[in-house]
Formats: sequence, structure tokens, C-alpha cells
Amino acid sequence: MTITIDKFTVHVLGTKDEVAIESFFKQISTEENQPLAGFIYLGSKQKHGMKTDELFEKKQFSILKMIFLCAKYFVGAPRHDHSFFISSLRLDGGLGLLSSENIVQAGLFGLHKSLAIEWEDLILSKAIDLADQLTPDVASDYLLEEILTTNYTHAEVGRNLEGGRVIPVLVETYIEDDLKGKQIALKPTDTLLVTGGGRGITASCAIHLARESQCRFILLGRTDLSTDISWAKGERDQMVLKHLALAKFKAENADRAPKPSEIDQLVKAALHHREVTDTLNAIAAVGGRAVYAAADVRDAKALQAVVKKYEQELGTITGVIHGAGSIADKKIQRKTTADFDHVFGSKIEGLDACLKALDIDKLKHFIIFSSIAGYFGNAGQTDYSMANEVMNKFAFYFNRHHPTCQTVSINWGPWDGGSMVNESIRNAIKDTELTLIPTDVGTAYFVQQFFEQDHPAQIIINCSERLIRPEVSLNK
Repeated sequence: MTITIDKFTVHVLGTKDEVAIESFFKQISTEENQPLAGFIYLGSKQKHGMKTDELFEKKQFSILKMIFLCAKYFVGAPRHDHSFFISSLRLDGGLGLLSSENIVQAGLFGLHKSLAIEWEDLILSKAIDLADQLTPDVASDYLLEEILTTNYTHAEVGRNLEGGRVIPVLVETYIEDDLKGKQIALKPTDTLLVTGGGRGITASCAIHLARESQCRFILLGRTDLSTDISWAKGERDQMVLKHLALAKFKAENADRAPKPSEIDQLVKAALHHREVTDTLNAIAAVGGRAVYAAADVRDAKALQAVVKKYEQELGTITGVIHGAGSIADKKIQRKTTADFDHVFGSKIEGLDACLKALDIDKLKHFIIFSSIAGYFGNAGQTDYSMANEVMNKFAFYFNRHHPTCQTVSINWGPWDGGSMVNESIRNAIKDTELTLIPTDVGTAYFVQQFFEQDHPAQIIINCSERLIRPEVSLNK
């Protein structure tokens, strides 16, 4: 639908289908023969009184995906110089840190912060949180002011009920390394559900926590331990494994040569199998107890079955460590819906499945592995940043509604040795002021979250002697 207002032509997009969205932007480009001045998404007011297991509606996911796809095709359309890409949210006027229940919309903060970095000065990007109680006329005035008369120094701003302009700030708190005399808030009878817990940094954190608490763990991952890897003969060296995998393939497929990807897949399966086994053995060696289940954390029914089975064996789950996640780094114009579904889904659908599978009133700890890509944004990680920002806002929500459960979203910087840090990223970081988090440092920070002390809902850790927590402040 097209509307003419004064000298402006407004095109109204009313579809969430990617083909239709792509066609919409192409049609404007070819038929109107006019460059676009900007894009504005008008978010709806939040629902109130939602239950925790109702937070992640599929409708809200599809809206986020629609804005994500609009950004993908907007950047390739004819545009005016200094065109803008804007999302108007209706949370609490405080960037979702104060009282909002509409936390899925908060993913747009991550999108816009990442776009601001990715697009640089090519397109102006901003997410504006208008307090839910503002009248339509007042909210419209503030929105136009943010688009036309304020700067774009901050890619996320809020406007509160009094009209104050709210921006995020960071508060540094020095870490207390000496925990002597403080009691860890876990008992050997506590059972923790750990998503993405079979391998990698999440597994390292679980091992360190087992050493301190001797508690129990239900580890979830994608590696199938029933796969026969006897052909690997216990080897760990990748080159040796490739030769063994090639011999296995030839013995089973005499009529054709293997594809390199097929050999790589066999090697990966063997290595992952070994890593999960190592994790289970390491937890047992330090006095903990762990079981492992291969499950898609996004599958609520499968997760419910796992929880039912292992709670009978280990006891009621009293804590969650949500470490599952994936990345698919590329610029927005090269992203696909499959990328979004996989990256966003593993984080947020996985979180939703945990909430539906567990008795949340029994939870004492809810530790979420988020990323600095959520708070700061990052080029090439729009979908990942969106997911992490939703998790950040969930931590604030859960702390408000379930105060007896200590909930924190840890925004990790890149780990040295983490699966999401490859050699190219490691080389790029050498030329910056960033520091990779050593595994022993990161796991120590993680364990500190379980000691009896005051915990903010969100902390940022990037290998320093400080924990950094976000707050909001009036922009004076």
C-alpha cells in the first residue's frame, strides 16, 4: 500500500514473506524511480501480565525476522544520502531494563547496533524505545525528534514518560578474587541442566564448577555418543584421523571416491565424541556427577523427555546454564532466513524450551551465556546480536518476576580456545586493544557467579579485573 502525505510518499509493508519483501523493495526501485529516504518499523504496545512460558511467541519471532529481512534488502535499494533505518519499540522507555515484558522486541537493539557498525556512515541506524504509557501523539513527536533532530551517536535510545532521553551506560566493579569465607550457593544434591554442555567453553565451566561444588549435571549437546567411532582407534591428531577416516570410507564405499567434506565430517564426529567423553570423565574426576543427552535444545518435547528421565535419576533440576549457540557470520545482505533461524533459534527457542520443560519455581540459578556482540553489536553478527540482546533483557525480566532465582546474563568477550574464535579472528584481535579470555580466567569468573554475593542481571566480561554491568541514564 502506498500513501501520499504532503510531499512524501509512504510505502506500507504488510508481509513477513522474504520473497514478497524482496519484491517490495525491487518494485519501489523500478516503478517509483525514487530513492528511499528511510525505513521505519512501528512496534506495538506490549502485553501485560504474561506468564514466563508465554514470553516467546512465534508471532514476535516472525516480526524480528521481517525487520532483519527488510534491513537485508533496504541496503541494496536506491537510497538518498544519509538515509535512515529506524525501529520504534514500545517497552519501558528504559531500554527494557526497568519493567518491560515485551522482551523479544529487544532483539532490535542488537540488530541496530550491529547495523550501525556494519553500515558505518552509509545508513543511519537507531532503535528507539518509547515508554509504553506514552500517548500516540506524544510518542509520535518523540519518534520524529529522534529521526530528524537528534544525533545518531547512540544506536539505542529510550524516551521515558517524562520525555527524558535515556541512553545506556556501563558501571565498572572490581572483581573480588579472594572468595575465602564465602559459601558457594550450591550443594552436591543440586542438579544443573547445561545446554551446549558437552564440549567447548560451557563444558570447561561445568568442570570447574564441579570441582568447587561436587554437584550434578545434565549435559545437552548435538553430538551423538551412540555413533561408532571404533575406526578412530582412540587417535586425536587430525591428520592421523583423516587417514583412518579415508580407510573407513573406502572399505564401505568401494564404488566411489569420498568428498573432502565427507572425510571432514567423520573426523569431526570422532573428535566431538572424544570431547564429550573427556568432559564426563573430567567432571567425575573432580567429584561431580554428570550424564549426557544428545538433544536439539529447541525441541521442547524432546527436552521434556530428557528432563523427566534424568530428574528421576539425579533429582530435581535447580539450575540452568544456557550455553548453546551458533554463529553464521556474514554481512546482512548475504544473510539467509536459514542463518537467522539457526542462530536466533538455538539461543532463544532453546531458552523457551528450557522454560517449558522445567519447574521454574524450583530454580535457584539461571546462568545465560550471552556475548559482548549483544551489548555492543558487531559487524556480520546481526542475528547473533539480536539473540543475545533478547537473552540480556530476559535476565532482567526473570530477576524481577522470580527474585529467589539468581539470574545473570554473562556477556562474554572472545575466549582463547573457544569454538567461535578461529585463527582469522585471533589474528584480527592482535591489532586491537581486545584481549582473548584465557580458559582458566573465564571459568573462574563463571564460578564466582555461584558464590553468595550481590549479582546484577547482566555483566560484561572481557578479560580484565573488572566486571562491567549496564545501566540506563538520562542523556543530559
